[in-house]
Order: sequence, then structure tokens, then C-alpha cells
Amino acid sequence: MPVSKEVATIVGSVRDEAGKPVAGAVVRAQEKQDSPPAAETKSDGKGQYQLSGLKQGATYELWLVLDGVRRRAAVLTLQESTTRHDIQLPLE
Repeated sequence: MPVSKEVATIVGSVRDEAGKPVAGAVVRAQEKQDSPPAAETKSDGKGQYQLSGLKQGATYELWLVLDGVRRRAAVLTLQESTTRHDIQLPLE
């Protein structure tokens, strides 16, 4: 599928093992593992995050950085202008 020129956003939340919000977690979207982030943000006090300015139709690896440890949270192809992905700890 060709990549669109439309802009896409990923929104979601980061929660710990007990389901409580995790504030200050870095959430990053990258087109490839070794490429620079296409978007990066930190989760707010309610564990919510938003990554904007992404390309609709593109595939991104979603990474979580917490306590200095980087883990892949998902691989998402952005078919819609807004994609929701909630991150539940622990990640493998």
C-alpha cells in the first residue's frame, strides 16, 4: 500500500502491571529500529501520550523508554488519521 501524504496521530496510555497510569514514560515512533524518531513524547500525569505528524499508511515501531530501559511496544500501520494504542506493562 502506498504511503499517503495525509498526517496521522497515535494516541494512547501507558499503564503499569496494576493498571495504574505511568507518568514520564518516553514513547517514540520510528519507521525502522535504527532510524531517528519520527515522533517522540512523554506520557502525562494520567499516563496519556500523543504522537503527531506521522504519515498515514506508513508502518512504525512504537518504543517505550522507562527507567533507562528501551522496549518495543508494538508495530503499527497507520490506516486512519488517528490510531489508538494503549501500552500495558510489563513488556516482553
